[in-house]
Amino acid sequence: STGPSGLAYLVTMGGDKAKAHARIATHDKRGKVLLATANLPAGQTLIRDDPLIIVPPSRRPMSRFFSEMHELDFIRVFEKQNQSIKDKILDLYSPTDGLQADALRASYSGKPVNRSTVITQESLELFVKVAMVFKFNAVSVNPASGDGSPGASPSLGTGLYEIACRLNHSCSPNCCWYASQDGARIVRTLVPVAEGEELTIDYHLESKDTAPVHVRRTRLEDSWGFLCECQRCSAFGDD
Repeated sequence: STGPSGLAYLVTMGGDKAKAHARIATHDKRGKVLLATANLPAGQTLIRDDPLIIVPPSRRPMSRFFSEMHELDFIRVFEKQNQSIKDKILDLYSPTDGLQADALRASYSGKPVNRSTVITQESLELFVKVAMVFKFNAVSVNPASGDGSPGASPSLGTGLYEIACRLNHSCSPNCCWYASQDGARIVRTLVPVAEGEELTIDYHLESKDTAPVHVRRTRLEDSWGFLCECQRCSAFGDD
């Protein structure tokens, strides 16, 4: 959860909240980001973030826009949430003025959400915003097995997280994350992190992506719509 001063909290298994190792801040170019609040060693657990919602795995055919998710499933689950959860979901990053958003508007106007609800012109913009929130923030919830093997347990679906979803990408990240057995998102440092440094993960989901910079940048721009300017991609010579 988030405190009144914008602090993220490390939530223990017992439910107690400890002073955060990270805080949410606003960056001029990248919007809301997570910054370290102290000098942190490698292997430090920063966040245990319970999901805002989890959309169960879909049996529908894959969408043109979302390789593992389906837009109508999102809006159905979203509509069932209380207003507090809806507000937190809508506060996540969601570009609604690009080609993908326009394609959603053209494809889904007038389509039924369920037996009693149809996407009208009035509700279309909310639908597009929710769909784009999922597009740019949702992650697969594949818990580690009891012995710690990553992603070995059955998938719980696709989740949104209030704090962890603020993590930006770097091709040389200082953090990693994984799902716990109950679907929480655990964030840990990979290397020592200085106070005030931005906390990042690798959106490629690989601990060391060996692809050249032009390949990495193309994948990121195609999937998330941004040109990566991380320290590794901006270096004179790519490693």
